[in-house]
Amino acid sequence: MAIVESRTGAHLDDDWFDQPQPAVFIDKPISSDLPPIGFWHHEPDLDARIRLAPEHIRRALLARVVHEMAIRFEHDTVPEVTEALEAAHEGRPFDEAAVNAMNTVHESLGEHWDGQFYAEREQGDWQWSRWVAANAIRHSLWSLKEDARCLDGLTYARAALSEKWPAFKERLHELATINLY
Repeated sequence: MAIVESRTGAHLDDDWFDQPQPAVFIDKPISSDLPPIGFWHHEPDLDARIRLAPEHIRRALLARVVHEMAIRFEHDTVPEVTEALEAAHEGRPFDEAAVNAMNTVHESLGEHWDGQFYAEREQGDWQWSRWVAANAIRHSLWSLKEDARCLDGLTYARAALSEKWPAFKERLHELATINLY
């Protein structure tokens, strides 16, 4: 901003700094061969189909991602996640505790990669897969708290599932297609 102000004279008013401002969370890249860009980059057809689906379908799909990641990667022992998943299935709101709990799980699992630019996966590394699945859960929960349009959780689910992704992708495709025709 200092450069912009010196070149153009444009600046932020002092009271701007006293107000809460939107923030963007930037996660550590999960590997050097998987760029941290949107789901649309990895699965453009499925991404488009999900975005065309009504909100209740998007919500059901994201709840499915949370459920699948929680069961497969043993995050179903986090009570707040179980409660949030039940709330999502029943169409009622859930509190911030679930997201905060998954943030804590994600951070503790990711300690192994602190200080590294990328969190490279080692062959058959269960800890890496659990860490990425925790990220899928927390991103999906964030989206469920809003209008279920953010699909970042699917990018992480795809990475966590690895060779099991095609079968899960097919189930998501079927769910996303239910009300399109």
